[in-house]
Amino acid sequence: MHELDIPETVFEKANGSGIVNVSFKTECGHFCQAFVDRNFKIRGEACADVSLDELKSGNESPEMIQVSDLVVKLASEIIRINVQFNEVIKRMSEQSIVNALEKALLRCQINEVKGHLDLLYAQVMEVGEMEFAVQLRNEIMWLNKLVRGKAGFDWLSIEMRVSPAMEEYEYAHMKGVQYDRLRQIFATLEFEAIEHELPREAVDEKKNQLIDLLEGVD
Repeated sequence: MHELDIPETVFEKANGSGIVNVSFKTECGHFCQAFVDRNFKIRGEACADVSLDELKSGNESPEMIQVSDLVVKLASEIIRINVQFNEVIKRMSEQSIVNALEKALLRCQINEVKGHLDLLYAQVMEVGEMEFAVQLRNEIMWLNKLVRGKAGFDWLSIEMRVSPAMEEYEYAHMKGVQYDRLRQIFATLEFEAIEHELPREAVDEKKNQLIDLLEGVD
């Protein structure tokens, strides 16, 4: 655990749980996040070797960065929902659809995301899992709103493509960005586990699945 100097005023931004997510850079140059409660106890932390800001090569426009961040937020929420209903997904034997959806989210392939999300929603509706279906429907509506609001945006500009389609330096840059996206998703899942909103075992299982998906995208 790291020692952090945190002013009391940060808790003015805390949600109902009383826990804040604090980002910081260590002396060794790693970028970390810590989950701190009102008693100044670190409830959990996660570190990355790179930060999205430092990975920017200067080629990304402000709009590309903004849209990429929004897609990461969408990915975090959909993956959180999938963990919440992990047992339902297993009973439905629909892990292949979930894997395809989450791989598309990690790669920011919006058209593929829409297709897989619609398919998963239809399958969930068919078996009558309405609580799951309602949450998926909310994400579908949010995604549709994002796409409409960004009419004319080049979605390929934030998409992770296979190595032969990119220059070596560009591919390395995008791969680093992709791992930072994954780190942000992990932070969301970790927070849910700390708050006991999601089972620790299910969160750890999902992290391993996402790493496997990311390693297998080429």
